[in-house]
Amino acid sequence: ENAEVTILDNSPNNFSVHTMVATDRAGSPLTFSIVGGNIATAFKINGATGQVQVNDTTKLNALAVPIYVLSIQVSNGTLTAVGFLTINMQHVNKQVIVEDTEFFITDTQSSASIVGTAEPAIDPEGDPITYTLISESHPGVFTINLSTLEVTLVDNASLNPAVTPVYTLYMSATDGNPGHALVYFEIIINVEYDRTSLKFIPYDASCIGGTPECAVGYTLS
Repeated sequence: ENAEVTILDNSPNNFSVHTMVATDRAGSPLTFSIVGGNIATAFKINGATGQVQVNDTTKLNALAVPIYVLSIQVSNGTLTAVGFLTINMQHVNKQVIVEDTEFFITDTQSSASIVGTAEPAIDPEGDPITYTLISESHPGVFTINLSTLEVTLVDNASLNPAVTPVYTLYMSATDGNPGHALVYFEIIINVEYDRTSLKFIPYDASCIGGTPECAVGYTLS
């Protein structure tokens, strides 16, 4: 028999959508299959029970495909019949998606210079995103433009890889949807020695341009 249901477009894989009902007068076992309307193989069916399930939740998007009409074939091995399952998709506004960004700079980077631009968050619906700088591991060393996510070094004198090799900006992003929590991410700045400018006192030619480990017993100048 035909059926119509409504589900959310964030329904997880294996979510039970509906079980198709069919009978055979002779009592023969029936086999179900989807023979049409299954765009991007978003759904699957249990061939023995007729239960339709979500096959790939990433393919569900009510804004792109608001209705599926699945053609369900049932067979007793000799005869076949086709019924239709209409699935109305209800859109669920999704959280923003954002990942941490990591930069690498040297201790000779100029004051007031741009470190880089952090990877922006993505909103599946294209809603505007608002960013907030929550805290800094070392306040005042770096600044960030909350509109462009451009990170700038404030003062080179603050950089000392021997003392602080990593700085972190703790951020949040939101699309302003009342039902969504803030999404947190980090901007990590790694500070490394500029090996081309390393000098050690007392002078040792074998250490010029070397690594900090080469300076055991020496003073970095």
